[in-house]
Amino acid sequence: MKVADKTEPAPSRVDWGSTWSRNIDTDPAGIDITNLKGDTFKFKLNANHFNNPEDVSTGIASTGDVEGTAKIEGNVATQITDDIESGCMITMTNHTSYIQVKEISNCSRAGGIGVYYEGTYQKSDIASQEERTDDNTTSEDAEEGKQDQEQSEESTTEEIPSGKSQNLLTHEEAEQRVKEFLSLSMDNMYYVYDGDTPEGNYSIRVYQYQEATADSTEHEAYYGFYSVDPRSGEVKDYSQ
Repeated sequence: MKVADKTEPAPSRVDWGSTWSRNIDTDPAGIDITNLKGDTFKFKLNANHFNNPEDVSTGIASTGDVEGTAKIEGNVATQITDDIESGCMITMTNHTSYIQVKEISNCSRAGGIGVYYEGTYQKSDIASQEERTDDNTTSEDAEEGKQDQEQSEESTTEEIPSGKSQNLLTHEEAEQRVKEFLSLSMDNMYYVYDGDTPEGNYSIRVYQYQEATADSTEHEAYYGFYSVDPRSGEVKDYSQ
């Protein structure tokens, strides 16, 4: 009797590439994808948190890692092993030009204070610390030119007749829109601008600060991501 040949998993039709990055000044992170075989791949996600952009040049940061094997179904890769035993498990949804990362378990022990892994990762390498330091050293030289440009833009805006210029929401106003949209009664809730979405909207991260207990250290408990259209002010749940 002929024994049926063992079939290998069909290779993913989605381009998972090799490197993805979340280039946010105070919360940069990167994903390295390797060993793509059929419907699985290995990955390592490294995230950092700086209290402010100036800390980038000093190297003072909280860090964390998540790594393991993910199984692909369609354009979603779900982590199935935890290689560093942090208990943190994630999913990665591939939207071709970016990956949306979501936590599916408690990741508070997978990094230092302020470190989180969720968000939008573009298809590119994460900016190195040296590159960021170089950017900081040149930013002072460019500050005067930037101020002149802003003043020029303000003057131009004033010359435009009323009704023809389009005022965009500030990041603070977008955070307030999300706060009003959710109307949460819970304490210690924070609403933080987290960069722009690929569509050009503001991404607002919402979390609750939780103090240390006998079972866990102090950490940020993720609540959700919301996008705010800077033109219309429309708020949408971006974490679904």
